[in-house]
Amino acid sequence: MPVDRDAAFQGLVACFVLAAVLIMPIAAGRPVAEAAGACGDIVINEVKFKQTSTNDPNYIDEDEWVELFVVRAINEPTTVTVDDLETSTSGRFRLTFTVNSASASSYIIVHDNASASTSESLPPQATNVQEFFGAGTDAGLHLNDSGDNIVLLIEGQACEEIHWGTRGSGSNSNPNPPATVYAFGSAANIGAGESIQRSPNGTGNDWYQAGTGTPEVGYPTTMGFDNNAGVATAITLQSLSARSDDRAWAYPLMGIAFALTLAVASRHRC
Repeated sequence: MPVDRDAAFQGLVACFVLAAVLIMPIAAGRPVAEAAGACGDIVINEVKFKQTSTNDPNYIDEDEWVELFVVRAINEPTTVTVDDLETSTSGRFRLTFTVNSASASSYIIVHDNASASTSESLPPQATNVQEFFGAGTDAGLHLNDSGDNIVLLIEGQACEEIHWGTRGSGSNSNPNPPATVYAFGSAANIGAGESIQRSPNGTGNDWYQAGTGTPEVGYPTTMGFDNNAGVATAITLQSLSARSDDRAWAYPLMGIAFALTLAVASRHRC
């Protein structure tokens, strides 16, 4: 039977057009939708609980704050809570807020005071910082100088805790502590306006008084910038996020498209 070359050519063209229509949009693809942040994406990095002035919440140096460090980028709205676990609203340091997005290695400062005008200002070294205000639930002080704790919750899950002095006394006890709990020890030597800091910055498992440690942490505080700034530190591996923009997910779909192309090709004798 003679072959109709025109029909065969038209069928071949149809096959290529179908392949382009089915495969190219898949190859171009879109990144997999991001999920909200989780434990490990954000960590507690520094706490200033010993203010420098008298008990006046309207005085800037009276501000207490907690610094968080963003380990992996946050690309979807994520609910974060910083809580000192007080059972009474009186004297409680607690704030729940939404981080809509945050780049890796950035900082989040949670202030005790209600507004920027009554809170400690960011130092010149601070870059890539978000601030949230109003963790104090009343007009008094909220983080106990001699002993207290801070728990970080992400999307409602308790992720980690840092405590100093005596933890577990009275309303400061945590009946369901997170898996990661850091103990600073006695806070007797912490000076007014100083902080306790994670070392190395953002990744370490050690906590030191400002101005001490190996490598030495910044003094008296390093709000919004590297705790070990200006001090030689060992190179640390960056955590790799599983949320990549690669298109490996598209390969199975491309296979399906290719199979459909073959089916049409066989019908048109491509």
